[in-house]
Amino acid sequence: MSGVEWQWRDGGSGPGHLQSVLSHKEFVRHQTAYQKYFEHASACPDCVDGVCPEARRLWRVVRGREQSDE
Repeated sequence: MSGVEWQWRDGGSGPGHLQSVLSHKEFVRHQTAYQKYFEHASACPDCVDGVCPEARRLWRVVRGREQSDE
């Protein structure tokens, strides 16, 4: 996934470690995509009993496997 950075985390009394974090731009993209997915799944009658094709597409956008239409 692009937009992932590595930051050093102090371990306190133990050894520290590197942790992957999303860049600000990638975090905003992910949050926006997730909000669209959540709003769709909450209002779509087809998503009540399962997951419709549009919800699957939106989830792929959330996961970064597909580009958003917007």
